[in-house]
Parts: sequence; structure tokens; C-alpha cells
Amino acid sequence: MSRANFYKWQNMFKGVSNHRRIEMLFWVDKNPGVGTAEVISSLKINYQTGASHMQKLVRSGLLLSYRKGIGIGHSVSPLGKSIIRLLIK
Repeated sequence: MSRANFYKWQNMFKGVSNHRRIEMLFWVDKNPGVGTAEVISSLKINYQTGASHMQKLVRSGLLLSYRKGIGIGHSVSPLGKSIIRLLIK
């Protein structure tokens, strides 16, 4: 097993190592294409904290982000969907 795989797993686990990030992951799965502000306002959390959590989810590979007009839309990546299936069991 290569060291790169261990770093990939480490980042993935960091992505779900917080209850808010797990909640955000599930919320985006139910509402694909939503923007950061929509996720944060619906979950009623501080904007800066929520934006930081969204960045960590994207960096860990659990969320995908893309340009959506003047904003950014988010959807759950295949890896994120695997994690959701794992957490539901």
C-alpha cells in the first residue's frame, strides 16, 4: 500500500470527523446543486464556520463544487456517497 493512499484516507476521515460536516454532507445529498449560503442558512450555523466546513468537505473529496452563475454549487462526490452509505448502515 502506498503512502499516498494513507494520506487520501486521512483526508477523507478528516472530512467526516465533525458532526456538522456529516450533517452538511447529508443535506447536500438531499439537495444537490445548492450553494454554500443555502446550506449554511438552512442549518442555522455561523457563515464563516459553515464556509470553512464546506471547504474541508470539498478538500477531502466528499463534495464536488462547480460554478453556478455567480456562485458555487455543490453536490456529493462518489466517495461522499460511499461514506453516506457506510454511515447509514
